[in-house]
Amino acid sequence: MSLYQFQNNQLTRLKAIPFKVEKEIQRLVEENTEVLLGLTFFWRLSFTWNIIA
Repeated sequence: MSLYQFQNNQLTRLKAIPFKVEKEIQRLVEENTEVLLGLTFFWRLSFTWNIIA
């Protein structure tokens, strides 16, 4: 799906820039979950895991 920028009553197709590694996509989505999906996860607010193996 193409993305466009609307400026001065004109649409311009945006150039795709591929991610180098999947980790970049994961970090981008995790850091912007509220903006992308309208969700705030509890663990992102103040919760930490202490796992004892």
